[in-house]
Amino acid sequence: MKAYYRPDEVAKYVGVSVKTIYRRMELGLLEYHIVAGFKRIPRAAVQPKVEEE
Repeated sequence: MKAYYRPDEVAKYVGVSVKTIYRRMELGLLEYHIVAGFKRIPRAAVQPKVEEE
């Protein structure tokens, strides 16, 4: 079951700008629809992936 959230709702929870959310979606790094309970999404899913050294 999927629940749909507006990008601004996701951005507010994750703590990034709405612009960032849209950019991630355009790059295909974030699905347009977020699985129910999006509060469990790690920030890393929305932010650029940083390689561990």
